[in-house]
Amino acid sequence: MNCSKCKAEWTPPAGRTITHCPFCGEALVATTFANKESALHEMLRSIVQQFGREILGEARLIGLLADFKPDTERKHLHILRQAVSDSIAPKLMGLIKNHNSGSILQINVLKEDLKNNHGFSNTADYVIDCLLYALGWTNDVPKEEQNFVQVNNLNILQHTVQMAFSDGRFTKEEAKSIFAMAETLSISEQDATGLIVQNLKKNQFKADKPFDNSNSTIKEIIISRNWISKANDTVVDKYESVKIGDQVWMKQNLDISNFRNGDPIPEVKTDEEWMKAVKDGKPAWCFYNNDPENGKIYGRLYNWYAVNDPRGLAPEGWHVPSDAEWSKLMNYLGGGEVAGGKMKTTDAINWNSSSQDTTNSSDFSGLPGGYRYTDGTFDGLGNGGDFWSSTESSATNAWYRYLLYNYANVYRYYFDKGYGFSVRCLRDATISLFFY
Repeated sequence: MNCSKCKAEWTPPAGRTITHCPFCGEALVATTFANKESALHEMLRSIVQQFGREILGEARLIGLLADFKPDTERKHLHILRQAVSDSIAPKLMGLIKNHNSGSILQINVLKEDLKNNHGFSNTADYVIDCLLYALGWTNDVPKEEQNFVQVNNLNILQHTVQMAFSDGRFTKEEAKSIFAMAETLSISEQDATGLIVQNLKKNQFKADKPFDNSNSTIKEIIISRNWISKANDTVVDKYESVKIGDQVWMKQNLDISNFRNGDPIPEVKTDEEWMKAVKDGKPAWCFYNNDPENGKIYGRLYNWYAVNDPRGLAPEGWHVPSDAEWSKLMNYLGGGEVAGGKMKTTDAINWNSSSQDTTNSSDFSGLPGGYRYTDGTFDGLGNGGDFWSSTESSATNAWYRYLLYNYANVYRYYFDKGYGFSVRCLRDATISLFFY
């Protein structure tokens, strides 16, 4: 036997139960409660029986497991260590103590948060089920791992749920379809409900009517209501959209000052600050000529570092189009030689002048927002509209599209990532199951 605290090793006398290290007094797992061949859930239950439930929330839990069962899988220890750090066990104890119809739902939310926040696989579900077993929540023995088909089906349903929320609303029909799909995929109602509630919580959705029936199950409540996102209402209202082929585009240039997660995007006004952002590869935005009145018409200019930031420049449900997605739009409109005329707004107030081929027949309503050079100077307002893609062409350059006032073309080229261009967003793809 060995001690995790002082690292001493010894062999206990035959027939004796050793509960504390004879060298430093550290508490140990007694051999009367478990053996080295015990599965994780039995080991945890044994530890709880000897040291009490609170041990599951203490850092020494990992040392006890490693001491007594050195062959414990490293991934299980890693997840347990994070569960201790996130106070998962105390939260589970609270749910067990205040057991109600929403407890299972909250347990599912804890599982999803543990996986999503730390990149764990579905093994995290098993570890939490082992904690629940040790706490006496259920007599069911946790299954060691889900097989490949189960994991794949759960991933399919998770992606489907995310797509259902991408347009800023979650309807009764979508809820029914998700539960029907879960049944087809042999996924429990409990797991399907957990995925839905996780997205309701993450996107700050509210119901179209209050919870007035406490006797309803969570599933019944979800199916009986339409849900409207507080976070996405302003996005849906602010940006009109237009369907061109099978793509849905914003009709206005992007005009936001925060990343999708709420972090502010730095506004950079002076030439020196703009050049520093370029040199450091940091995200930045500005109004043309630093004039907010230009922003009311043309939106904001962003460098490519803002476009590519992992926090997400586009609002929820949208993304900055790739070079390939821009090409798809060009091809649908007849090719780059004529697409520009079909994309530029015919409003002469915004364009200095316009070619006779300008029709805006696509309703894209392209605007000449101009651009900002890497040295911080501005140019092009009223003459051209430049739009970033999310695709880089090299370590220092990225692809973009631009429209000119006196040509019907859409031009494709690459420029330094430090330029300030306009951004048009493309709606994330949704599956036909949720069209309504």
